[in-house]
Amino acid sequence: MGPPGVGKGTQSKRLAEVFGFPHVSSGDLLREHLRIRTRIGCEAKDFMERGALVPDSLIGSIVIDRIASASCKTGFILDGFPRTCQQADALHSYLSELSADKTKTVCVSAVHLFVDHALLFRRLASRRVCPTCYSVYNINDRPPRVKGLCDLDSTALVTREDDRNEIVIWERIKLYEEQTLPILNYYSEKRILAEVNANYPADEVTPAILAAVRRCPQM
Repeated sequence: MGPPGVGKGTQSKRLAEVFGFPHVSSGDLLREHLRIRTRIGCEAKDFMERGALVPDSLIGSIVIDRIASASCKTGFILDGFPRTCQQADALHSYLSELSADKTKTVCVSAVHLFVDHALLFRRLASRRVCPTCYSVYNINDRPPRVKGLCDLDSTALVTREDDRNEIVIWERIKLYEEQTLPILNYYSEKRILAEVNANYPADEVTPAILAAVRRCPQM
């Protein structure tokens, strides 16, 4: 968990490689629905373009469906979900059902990445993404090997619509603070919350996250 631009996508992909679990990004799932023009994508479009949070009824269903799939059977890395206490409740209900099965062991860790606001804005303004595989780059800190092209598939990188407008960027940060920060108390009470300082380069943040995740408790 963390505000826009904190590095959730970058770190989630790294964790997925380390553990061999799928990287499940709520944002990527929504953008895919938008790309193929599903009903969910059309409903979510207006919220995404304004930098607003997509309603729980939309995002909750697609994320739970994804992590209930066969590819997530042994584990998964969630990126951008949950973002509200209602979403956290939905996730907890699903995980509780899994833990009720005595043949399964369910371990959960919630990692909160925090960073200075000024650095967040700089990161978002210089972020570029691949519209094909959704890989994330930063033209200042983590540029692609070939300028403007994705390292994985050579697709031309783009700036996300919600990263273009300064007002939208600050609105997203404000929404995060108002609606997502309460989840920290939710997970702190469950004693599964780890706080990680993400002001540092990605290579320094990853080991701290790995240490926190490897201490995750059993439900």
